Amino acid sequence: TPLGNSGMEFATGDEAMAWGQEQVMNPDSQWFGMQPSSKPLMWSNGEILSYSVDFL
Repeated sequence: TPLGNSGMEFATGDEAMAWGQEQVMNPDSQWFGMQPSSKPLMWSNGEILSYSVDFL
């Protein structure tokens, strides 16, 4: 699964969402005012081993 539009990768969904929430609250972030969504990343072995963030 490709990374979300943030281009970031995190070990957990909680970590991904915490970072996403920081970004949407920061007026200096390109993601300011958007809505973050945690995106599970499925690896070639079929397991979800990391997460990314999509901003909507």
